Amino acid sequence: YPTPCLAGCQDFRNGTTGSQDDRVYTGCQCVADNLSFSNYSLLNASATTGACAQNCSLLPLFMVLLIGVMFFTFMNNVPAIECVLQSVPADRRTLATGVQWVIIRILGNIPGPVFYGYLLDKGCSLWQLTCCKQGNCWEYDNAHMSYTTFGATFVCKCLSFCAFFLSWRFYARDEKRKGALHITPSAAELGVGEETQQDA
Repeated sequence: YPTPCLAGCQDFRNGTTGSQDDRVYTGCQCVADNLSFSNYSLLNASATTGACAQNCSLLPLFMVLLIGVMFFTFMNNVPAIECVLQSVPADRRTLATGVQWVIIRILGNIPGPVFYGYLLDKGCSLWQLTCCKQGNCWEYDNAHMSYTTFGATFVCKCLSFCAFFLSWRFYARDEKRKGALHITPSAAELGVGEETQQDA
């Protein structure tokens, strides 16, 4: 709650330091209504100043995985360009590189921040209201935001993998087709006719 008044608190008591930041607000009606304990009374419904404590025991594991994802993402840049250059004829590589970066800008850099900003806004649980207008987000639902951002990133990675796989697959088939259409040298080109005439 942004203020003790909006939490329905009726009284407060000073903490150990006696400062305003250390106050404990009691008799909070909204706090009591949001709790699911049947034996929880209004007198025990209290609130303290500041944000609620966040317990994230998996933060070290998350940081390790995040660094790994960033490492493999940026390591993929050079092979991605090389795949494009190897998948088109030599005289069209410049055009292919230009088209690739146009697609990256149109489908990635422009709508990407807008899309992820929308996901972050959907994860907001408490908005600032000023004169009946929505302002900044004061509190995020961390679980909802983590699921949505991870899911969106995972889908984009899967689409990227499918695109690279299809490029490799069709490129391999094209090489096989070229090999099947290879024309064997004729007898005249091998000099068989000349040898036959000399023997005759």
